[in-house]
Parts: sequence; C-alpha cells; structure tokens
Amino acid sequence: MMLPAEAAGAVCLQHTLQGKSFKDKVMFSVKPKSDSNLTIHHLAAKSLLQDKDMGFRETPASAKKDVLNISLESGVVSSYTAFIAMNKELNIPVQGPLARRDIPRPVLLGATAMMPKYCGGGGLHPIN
Repeated sequence: MMLPAEAAGAVCLQHTLQGKSFKDKVMFSVKPKSDSNLTIHHLAAKSLLQDKDMGFRETPASAKKDVLNISLESGVVSSYTAFIAMNKELNIPVQGPLARRDIPRPVLLGATAMMPKYCGGGGLHPIN
C-alpha cells in the first residue's frame, strides 16, 4: 500500500515527571525526509517489538518474521537481531574482546524514570 507523501500519524506519549503524570500527543510524517530525526519512528518500532517479541524461544512462529522485519527496517534491536561495531574508516567489523565500561547516568532528584508508552491500541494509524 502506497501512502501519499503528506501522510501523517500521531502518537500519544505518557510519562511521569516529579510525581506528575503527563500525556502528550505528537504528530509526525509517516514518510519522513531523509535528514529528519526518527525518534518517534524508533519509539513506535520499539513499542511494536515489545508487543510481538517474547524472546528467542517464546515468540510465536507467526510473529518472528514481523519482529525481524521491524527490527531491521527501524534499526531497533530485537531478540533476533544484533548490532556489530564497525570501523568507519576501514569499513570492517571491530575485532577483539569486548570491553565493559560503566558510564554514570545523571540522577534527577524527584523525577521518576519511566519509558514513554504508546497509547492508542495496536499500531500507527494515518490521520485523515
């Protein structure tokens, strides 16, 4: 199905900050420009993957192909995909043992860290 170039979608983000609940509706283009920020698209893909991907052994066979396709098209990792570090100058995979680095995360006093949740029941829908 081909969507018109001006096709748009909406996503509802629910989050909590300093004990207060917020709900924001964000509009976005279904066909983004090549230089646009794809944050909403990645969040939508992550939400779809969380619904479908139940782990390597537990995901139903009917959902495995969808999980793989969504993951590869969006660049969001799933239990069927992985990312490989590449040396950009040489265009080859980075070799050698993995090194663990602990990166401290900033602490916001009084803030509750929650993942934004997609609300709207079952996927992205074009807006008429």
